[in-house]
Amino acid sequence: MDAWARIEGDCPVRCQVVGGEAEFEIGDRAASLSIVATRSGLAALASASQRALDEMERAES
Repeated sequence: MDAWARIEGDCPVRCQVVGGEAEFEIGDRAASLSIVATRSGLAALASASQRALDEMERAES
C-alpha cells in the first residue's frame, strides 16, 4: 500500500484511543489519511518521529 499526506503546522491531526489502538486522522474530512496503531506500533512511530525532528533541528542550527 502507498499513501501519503503532507503535514504542515496548520494541518488538522486528530487522535482517539479506542480499546488498545490509537486512531489518527490527518487532514480534513474531505481529504484525510487515517492511521491505526497498536501500542508497539505507536512507540515505533513516536521514536522515528523524534529522530526525524532531532535531525531537522540539527539541520536548522
